[in-house]
Amino acid sequence: MSRAAAKKYAKVLVANGDKKKVEETKAFLLALSSLFKEPKFKDTVLSPLVSLEEKTELIVGKDNKNTVLVNLVKLLIEKDRLELIPGIYEELRYADAVAANAYEGYVYSSVSVDDATMAELKANIAKKFDSSIDFKQVKSDVEGFRVEVPDLGIEVSFAQDRLKSQLIQHILRGI
Repeated sequence: MSRAAAKKYAKVLVANGDKKKVEETKAFLLALSSLFKEPKFKDTVLSPLVSLEEKTELIVGKDNKNTVLVNLVKLLIEKDRLELIPGIYEELRYADAVAANAYEGYVYSSVSVDDATMAELKANIAKKFDSSIDFKQVKSDVEGFRVEVPDLGIEVSFAQDRLKSQLIQHILRGI
């Protein structure tokens, strides 16, 4: 339910807001998303004891000129849906990625992957999906290699442990 609701709010923001205000709103929602990871902030803004005006002032400030953002926050407070803010940001980010046909991917590996391999991987996957993909390397404890592009639903992995166990099973079946 929350992803579908966040998607609806994001769609309305993109459809009805001017590009500059939507970008400002998206940047602000990114900052708010990180604040929602803090228990004290989350407890305060979700508390029924704090009034609508106090919540609005706490989240967007007193003199915020971005009416799109202020109205969005007021609506989310009224409908008791402030917890959708991280999801709305993700949906806005995804809409931008689709519009630009540029996505972000991750390479998980226990060893450092050199620049030439990363460039080749980027070129091959970008060619296959006819899009621009930027990869970030993430250290992993698992022996092997995993490539993930969440927005395109791509996940490819090669794990040494899994290969060893499959090879052993294949040999045992042959005996």
